[in-house]
This record gives sequence, structure tokens and C-alpha cells, in this order.
Amino acid sequence: MQPWENDMALYGQACSFRRVMEIQPHEEALIQGLCYRPDGKPYIKLHMQDAGSIRLAAGGKLVNLTEKDQGWYEADIPLRPGYYRAVVCRDGVEILSPYLGITVEDNRPVNCLDIGPLPEWLGCKEVLHGDVRHEIFYSGVSGRMEPCTVYTPPGYSQTGKSYPVLYLQHGNGENELSWLWNGKINFLMDNLLAQQKAVPMIIVMANGMTVLERKPGQYELCKAMFTRQLMEDIIPFIEKKYRVKQDREFRAMAGLSMGSKQTSITVMTHLESFAWAGLFSGFMDDFLDDYYNLHLEQLLREKDDFNRDMRLFFRAIGTEDEGLCYFLENDRFCEENGIKNYRKMYEGGHDWNVWRNCAFDFLQMVFQESRLK
Repeated sequence: MQPWENDMALYGQACSFRRVMEIQPHEEALIQGLCYRPDGKPYIKLHMQDAGSIRLAAGGKLVNLTEKDQGWYEADIPLRPGYYRAVVCRDGVEILSPYLGITVEDNRPVNCLDIGPLPEWLGCKEVLHGDVRHEIFYSGVSGRMEPCTVYTPPGYSQTGKSYPVLYLQHGNGENELSWLWNGKINFLMDNLLAQQKAVPMIIVMANGMTVLERKPGQYELCKAMFTRQLMEDIIPFIEKKYRVKQDREFRAMAGLSMGSKQTSITVMTHLESFAWAGLFSGFMDDFLDDYYNLHLEQLLREKDDFNRDMRLFFRAIGTEDEGLCYFLENDRFCEENGIKNYRKMYEGGHDWNVWRNCAFDFLQMVFQESRLK
């Protein structure tokens, strides 16, 4: 591998997150992708020439698209409003449609459906909006330039104030943009602030898929190294560039799925640095790698300090989550060892519909003065 092949300016990629329209010169735009009938029901409309069969799988449903006109295929979608990963197959071969939503899961671009209407608290409303900034920093842990995304609340550039900071992590195979495009965390925060239901804060989203180059041209995914990267690289970078309060009482961490494990490791081994934690579809341990469980030994040794100093230890999951049994094991662990926590369950599975609700509740609790007493 050539040294320049790791240059972010070379390998960075972008997907379209706006509606894609097929526009012919001097003709009306032909909309395809996710559409809605007059009664508000969603359907899929795709244009493909010479297709034998087109199928769409999403939300546990499989539908066959039928040809309504020459090359135009449609199918109703029997799904409730919400976010769903979508798999399109043409003649039995999975394809990536440019006319459906595109996001990143499993370390690759995939199609998705975000069926409206959104909950009132999640949509883009006519309120004051914060800024979203894409940052690049050098990581001594990974030995290369790394990305992170930062949300600053409305008025940040004008007030001169310092703000509390939340480090918010994505799940396995996702990246630092997932909480924006899939979780719509910026709109969620804007709406809560407009209603004075949350404390103004800075939200930092970093890429938790930490990759190390063991030797030239040989790379290894080391998700467990993210704690070091956060403590040694990301937090110092943020605290140097942004006006954030640097006391532990004003520093929080939360994450979904893999990010929940990274959150557990970080806050339990760095109680001196964090006073708030959120585990969404959250696991305190890792049932696949014993490395992740060493932090629980430290938690048990310091549980009195943890119970006294942790202002909020938020644990939540969907009722249909495939990892529910592990969440329930963590329930027993907390009960048997006297670990204080706030626990909640939501209708749904291991998906963004649940994680959006987790964030909605967590953001209304974190940094609240009533919990600082």
C-alpha cells in the first residue's frame, strides 16, 4: 500500500441524502423511490428497463413490485411510519438503488426507507437551528487523520458561553454521520431547545470503528481502542477548539449498540471524567469478547463511588431487540450488585426507531440541575 492511500482527502466518500429526481430537459421531474398516495400511504416506484422481477425487503416484510407501465414498477409498503433498512433485489441480485435513501450499515452503503410522518419532536421545524461542523483531527492512537462531527446549539457563535458536552456514538458498521442522517439528532436537539426541554449542549460524534495498522498494509479493527482514542485524542481536540465546560459534571457519553459498550467501558474506567451515561439498546458488557468485560471488575470495586457520582446511568432497549436476553442479564447484574440505573423499554427492535426515542428521553435528562443536587 502506498503511503498516500490513507489520505482522507482521497478515500472520503459521500452519499446523497436528499430526494433524487430524474429530470429530463424541458420535462417535468419524474419522481421515483419512496412516494405517497393521496391518502398518505407509502409505496415504492422504480424505473428499470428489462427487469424480470423486483423485490423489496424492509421491516420484516417482503413485497414484489409489479410493472404498471413500461419499465415502471410499483408496490405498496405495509409498514408504519419509521426508519427501515431496505434491500432491493433485481432478478435475484441485491442492488443499491440511487432513488431510495442511502446510508451506511455493515461498513457499506445500503438503502433505507424513512417513512413519514415523523414524530413532531423529530422533524425539521421553523425554529432556531444549531450548526453541524465536520472536523478532522490527528489521532496518536490510530496514527492517522480521523473525522468527527460536532453539533453546536443555536447562538453558540454569538454568546461566548461555555457549554456542557455529550460524546455520542453510533453502532457497529456505522460512522460519525449516522446520528445525523439516521438519528436526525440535530433536528431533535433543535426542537427540544426551542421548547426549553433540554439544556443547550455541544454534541460530538466520532467514528468508533477504530482501525490500527499493525504493520505496513495490514489493518485491524480495534473497537475496544476507542476509549483511548476518545480520552487521548478527541476530548483534548474538542476542548482546545470549542468552548466546552471541562468539569466531569458537564461531560456525558452515550451510544447505541456497539457505542453503548464503548460508553460502558469509558465511563466505568474514567469515572473522574464523566458524570452522565446513556446506553441505547445498551449493553454493559460484550458477549462476544471478554476484553470488554474487564471494566465491570473496576465498576464492582468502585460501585460506591459510581452510585454517588454518576448523575444518570440511563439504560434502554426495544422489546423486540435480539439482544434483549443480554440486557436482562445486565438487569440482574445491577440488581445483585446494587448498581443504580434508570431503565426503560421501548416498542421495537434493534433499530433507529428505538434509538431515536432513547435520545429523545436521554437529552431531556442529561445535565439537568435537578440531578446535580
